[in-house]
Amino acid sequence: MWTGFRLTAITLLVVLIAGTGCGDESIFWPRREFNAKEWNRTDEYHRYIFAKDLLDGKLIGLTREEIKTKLGRPSSEYPEGMNYIVKEVTEGLNAVEFIYIRFDMKGKASEAGLGED
Repeated sequence: MWTGFRLTAITLLVVLIAGTGCGDESIFWPRREFNAKEWNRTDEYHRYIFAKDLLDGKLIGLTREEIKTKLGRPSSEYPEGMNYIVKEVTEGLNAVEFIYIRFDMKGKASEAGLGED
């Protein structure tokens, strides 16, 4: 029983690690200080240059409306959060990398990070 559980847990861990490939590539992304005018002029597939700066705590604690004022309309939005596409993945996949933002019960951004879909 425990052997099957361990095998399942290890398999799940490998799948999770493999599925977070965007984190590996992002360490090589250039870093540019966030500038709202430049962000809005930049195609959403090339906004990754601002991702590191934005994820350095510049979004945490802001409300949904404050983030929309800063970043514009999100690529996708749902009750507990929203996403902004920042890069197109081109390795034979039709995928994107995005900044995800999650909100707490008070409506403030409590978590932000990179995701891939």
